[in-house]
Amino acid sequence: MAEILDFSNMRGASSSASVAGAGAAKGAQGAGAVSYEHPVPKTGDSAQLSYPARRGDVAVELTVTPDAHATFRITVPAEQVRATIQDAREALARTVGVDPRDLRMMSQLKETLGQAAFDDFVASFAQRRFFSKAVERTGVEPYISPRYAADAKPAEDADYTFTADALMAPKVSLTSYDPVEVAFPEKRSISSKDVTAYLDRIADQLATYEPDLTKHVAAAGDRVMLRVRGSVDGKPMDALTSDQQPYEVGSGALTDEVDKALVGMEVGATATVSASLPVSIAEDGTPQFAMAQITVRLLEIDRKVPARIDDGWVMQNAPSAGTLLGLRSQIRTALEKDADAEWHAQLEELTARELTKRLVWDIPQEYVDRTRDELIEQLTVDLQRQGLGIESYLRQSGLDEATLKEEIGTQAVENLRRAAALDALADHLGITVTDAEAVQTVGEEATGRESEVVRAVKETGQMTQLRAFARRMRANEWLANHAKDASGPHLQLV
Repeated sequence: MAEILDFSNMRGASSSASVAGAGAAKGAQGAGAVSYEHPVPKTGDSAQLSYPARRGDVAVELTVTPDAHATFRITVPAEQVRATIQDAREALARTVGVDPRDLRMMSQLKETLGQAAFDDFVASFAQRRFFSKAVERTGVEPYISPRYAADAKPAEDADYTFTADALMAPKVSLTSYDPVEVAFPEKRSISSKDVTAYLDRIADQLATYEPDLTKHVAAAGDRVMLRVRGSVDGKPMDALTSDQQPYEVGSGALTDEVDKALVGMEVGATATVSASLPVSIAEDGTPQFAMAQITVRLLEIDRKVPARIDDGWVMQNAPSAGTLLGLRSQIRTALEKDADAEWHAQLEELTARELTKRLVWDIPQEYVDRTRDELIEQLTVDLQRQGLGIESYLRQSGLDEATLKEEIGTQAVENLRRAAALDALADHLGITVTDAEAVQTVGEEATGRESEVVRAVKETGQMTQLRAFARRMRANEWLANHAKDASGPHLQLV
């Protein structure tokens, strides 16, 4: 969902970003930055602590066992529950592009999703937010996303109690904390050809189209202009009505039947085809099809005219460059910066792999299982954003469920080992990350509004994950900056 931040595609230690970990407690908030009501339990401790209700906060009953389990029983006052349920509904509405103030649309959204799915979203949103409050109050941070009681649902005008079971940061070590030695990657050199190719791509992106008077018969791949009319049972279809419709022959956007009719058609000719198209959605969500009549008239066949990038174009569109020569210089500088970043990212990957070889940790199966389940859940969300279900993905990839779980389980082990190795190095170096510093890893979008992003991340219950990610990034940067080159001199790639 849009309200849940995703750190999986960021640079540096990105392959471990899906593991929500938090190194040692000293690295979470900064040494001495927070004073807790009880001493903060560490991995291996046994404790049973009570944090009574107080204004503006949640009550917590915390049980910690020597096997690194931390069970939170969290009770939320009714006034906080009411406000959070409203926030969850608004978040869901924004996710699907609905105005939360439109009661009719909200009612339709609830009907479309179903009451169970709607309630599940609200519960997940609330549990993440209130668990984040419990973590702030107790100082006990999860290493992997906690598991919440499945039957606990918040209700307005009532206190809300639920439980969350979390695994704490493991005790790990490295055989050595010295800089690693790896064969440095070769750095890509930027040439005049690269700059010209970049300008050619700009010219192609800004290209316009004009009638190609030398072509009279359409072929697959041609860009054409059509007049389109569609109807079902004699009734016009607005979605298939256009007087000037640009179209690429063979793209399938207007059905395969239209594409077949267009291939070989002469300019000025007209063709009518029949095609089965979805025209409505049934109550159970399945599309309903009907036979449509589609008439297309080929108005023209076009040719692409790339933009002319010269001094005049530069003065109008990139005045800071001054001339085309100045623009080429700016492009070369930008490409060289990208090449440097690419090289550094490759070096960080190599050094993190080498560091992982030094890890001393016999990973408990429960850590693997939970991380695997988290990765599968993230995959499911990513597929849903693409309009796919996990079953469709399995069919397309030729995998069965058991093979998928096995492959993702292997990835989970790799993620856990890298995360633990970088955490151990961060502990050794004494790396600490504040909330404000952590949100800077989100990117330029956070610049100038860090406090707003800090609040948003905390409310989604992901500050622990983001701080851990930022801490690992810093450890990985230190590792790359201090690495020794085992490969000798390099020739730059041109």
